[in-house]
Amino acid sequence: MSPDLEHEGMLSGRGDDESFREYGRQIAMDSLMTRALTAGERRARRFTWPLRVAAAACIAVIAGAAAYHFYQARLFRERVVAHIENTSSGVSIDRDSRPVTAGKGMPLAVGDRIETAGNQEMSFTYSGEETRVLVRDNTTLVLERAADGKRLSLRRGEIEADVASQREGRRMRVVTPHAEMAVLGTVFSVTASADTTGLSVREGTVRMTASGGDRGEDVGDGRVAFAKTGLNRVIVPGRFVRSMPITGLPPGAVVSGIALAAKEVWVHGSSGGDRAPILVSLDAATGTITGKLELSEPFMPASCITWKKNLLWGFTRDGMSLQGVEVRTGAVVRTISLPVAETSSQRIFDIQGEFAWLRGKVREEVIKIDLRSGAVVARIMCPFAVDRIAASADAVYAGEDGWTVCKIDPHSGQIAYRFMCEAESVTGDMALDGASGLWAVAGSRAVVYVFEAE
Repeated sequence: MSPDLEHEGMLSGRGDDESFREYGRQIAMDSLMTRALTAGERRARRFTWPLRVAAAACIAVIAGAAAYHFYQARLFRERVVAHIENTSSGVSIDRDSRPVTAGKGMPLAVGDRIETAGNQEMSFTYSGEETRVLVRDNTTLVLERAADGKRLSLRRGEIEADVASQREGRRMRVVTPHAEMAVLGTVFSVTASADTTGLSVREGTVRMTASGGDRGEDVGDGRVAFAKTGLNRVIVPGRFVRSMPITGLPPGAVVSGIALAAKEVWVHGSSGGDRAPILVSLDAATGTITGKLELSEPFMPASCITWKKNLLWGFTRDGMSLQGVEVRTGAVVRTISLPVAETSSQRIFDIQGEFAWLRGKVREEVIKIDLRSGAVVARIMCPFAVDRIAASADAVYAGEDGWTVCKIDPHSGQIAYRFMCEAESVTGDMALDGASGLWAVAGSRAVVYVFEAE
């Protein structure tokens, strides 16, 4: 029988019983296999669905993170303004509230906060120009962006900068808690402490403006300037304030000493071939002589003088001792012997407390002598020959025969800085008035100069 007829017979019930049963078993088996495969597929689908969802979520997270980091990297690149040239080990950079250890060649971006500890330094250069900044130890510096150029915020410490010529209207600015410095191109350094900002210019000009002030000061080559808490103006040591001719002195008089009393200015000198002593008081505003003092024991003709402990002091005629004179009577009240072997033959000195500051045997040396024991307690070498000295509780000023002065810390003996005086050559004594004024006499010219001091 043909398959078709056989199949037709099975369906019609006309085939043999065994054939029908075999066909039924085949149909049943096919049906079971179909149901088994469908259930397996369903179980497989139920098992893989969460994995597919999780995988899709991971891919989305990774893609989002990649996009975010790409975006952040792009933003960071846009903020990069400089690169580290050299750095000490361990210098820290706070970047977006995260600490980063500085490394040579590392980019620096706007917002980076550089922190150096003791004995650490770091230098960096601005991109596309030869502007270099050296960050000294114990310094906090923040790189900021300004609409009109570069901006550095010096919170504490010291930086030195060699600034390339900047475009007009695109000044570099250094800001401290006390002042702002505007630069077009120069070499300078800035220090910031708790209450003072100091500026020192080596080349070019920097405009310094005190916080709260409306008048900037142009600080040029070789000059220093300061801004202090509570003072809305800039202090420029050595800046010329005024001059005061001394009227009434004999022709050809030489003025060697100046002293500032509470309400008087005293000058000392000599005149004539016999070097007759001159010791007069002046009106501090006009320079007119208001009084004369003749001493029973005159000061040495070339002696400097000083006003301390309500006495007028100068060297004795033989140059061996200091003597204090009561100005109302001219009487010598106190005499102090000094180690002459330690001091210069030119009697350049000042007194502060129980110490005298004098020029030593070496012309560049300033020595500090304890007046009670006569012992030398400090020696300071200055960068020039010393020809005048002025002392206060906070500072000692030593000046050369000309117009350069250095400030010395009286406690440590360290030279704090040097500055130039804006005037003709000054060859005589100096004195401090207690109100940031440095007074000096001009030797062979009967003139008193007043300069600003810190």
